[in-house]
Amino acid sequence: MVFDSQPDIFNHNIETVRRLSPRVRNKATYERTLFVLAEAAKAGLRTKSGVMVGHGDETVDELIETLPRSAQRSAAKC
Repeated sequence: MVFDSQPDIFNHNIETVRRLSPRVRNKATYERTLFVLAEAAKAGLRTKSGVMVGHGDETVDELIETLPRSAQRSAAKC
């Protein structure tokens, strides 16, 4: 339904790095979030996502890995 409504921008937050995702998001998965963003992009939607930092033990390397991955997977025609 959401995809069919063609919102100006579709947001779905990745929230945290892959390693911390099970602890921070007990019902959602990192992989599912990437899938949803990729499907939205394939549907032609402009997408955005957000990442929270400060859970205490994410590393700079994990954040660097997460940001490009979420941006790349959710890339839409901009």
